[in-house]
Amino acid sequence: MGKRFEVIQLDDVYPLADEYGNEFAQRDYSLKVNQEYVAELAESMRKTGEPDEPITVIPEGGIYYVRTGRSRYEAMKLLGTRECHAVIDDDTSRKAAIEAIIHTDTKKKYEPSEKSRIVQQLQMFGDDQYVSEEAGITVEQSRRIRKSVKAAGDAAEDLTLDRLIAMADFAEDPEAVAALTNCTVREFPAVLERLEKERARAARASSVVSALEDRGIGIVEDVTGMRAVAVVSKPAEVPEELPEGCVATEHTVAGFYAIYQPAEDEEAVDDAKEQAAATREVLVMQFNEGRQRRAEWIADLIDNWFFSSPRALIAYVENQERRFKFPNVREFVEKHGITVPAGPSEVITAYIAHDSSVYGIWNSVGELARANCENYTSLLDAMMADGYEASDEEIGIYNQAAGFLGR
Repeated sequence: MGKRFEVIQLDDVYPLADEYGNEFAQRDYSLKVNQEYVAELAESMRKTGEPDEPITVIPEGGIYYVRTGRSRYEAMKLLGTRECHAVIDDDTSRKAAIEAIIHTDTKKKYEPSEKSRIVQQLQMFGDDQYVSEEAGITVEQSRRIRKSVKAAGDAAEDLTLDRLIAMADFAEDPEAVAALTNCTVREFPAVLERLEKERARAARASSVVSALEDRGIGIVEDVTGMRAVAVVSKPAEVPEELPEGCVATEHTVAGFYAIYQPAEDEEAVDDAKEQAAATREVLVMQFNEGRQRRAEWIADLIDNWFFSSPRALIAYVENQERRFKFPNVREFVEKHGITVPAGPSEVITAYIAHDSSVYGIWNSVGELARANCENYTSLLDAMMADGYEASDEEIGIYNQAAGFLGR
């Protein structure tokens, strides 16, 4: 029969639903933003009681389901409208209705949670190519969403598309899926970053074990009577030349392995000393990796100085006892009792001064150095207060320094 134009009773109209009464592809009208939108629509049609553009409905057994125009339908209900003009579409399936509903995203953008539910429902009717074309996402994104929905089960209904896309890499890990599903929106980025780091660490450790085993170096737990010759975290770090009889053991720092060689009979091996030296070597490597990460963050902050408002770093610079490089500038400021706001160049200078130790938080003989520890912790405190997200390794070094300083 196609389409026809009729006047229908609003009491006979219902939201689009399946045979079990579950609503399909709809906005969440419990959200304040949607309630306000409906109220605005109602106000705009108050004179006539119905919209200029009629709703489209699907007839079924004497009642009608809203194909397009759900917000207009809600606005008429709010006004108390009893009957309205509507386009009756006899040839529309629920699949086509959902397609039409997601296309109305151009009129009023769906909230992230709403669009997620609609995309998940589209996936029941077709493959990822179909979903890509209808929802305006890539085939790969649809594939990832489908994978995450299967892993998360019923909980997926409340997850946004970006969250489902990010979760796909962990779909085979039930613990990771639970962590990513149960955390709050605010917590999600941190939980995702932690899981990504753990996975990268595990992959890196696996590649190191494979490289060691390819060299005939077995992984053992007991290295009594042996001495450490190297600490590695990547296959490329395994030394080219190693004596016969070397073994490796998992280091106390996650993702690293210490390579040991048999000690000569006359050598007295102090394993605690060997481990301490190996640990320092690893942590200095981590310090240098973190230094690059911190430098990039500072550079980005300076590049966006007028938008970033780094209050903690500015205070950090302004509170330094001998802040000004040139004595005559310091003398002028003190003489006139003025306050000079810290600028980007001073923040860079302070960063370089407090993050340039060759030995990290240690001194040249491998002992924790008070000045280096104070510089590192005070700088990281200010950076984190201004939004810097320190890595697990940076936090580990920070905790060592803070413990040494008695904080």
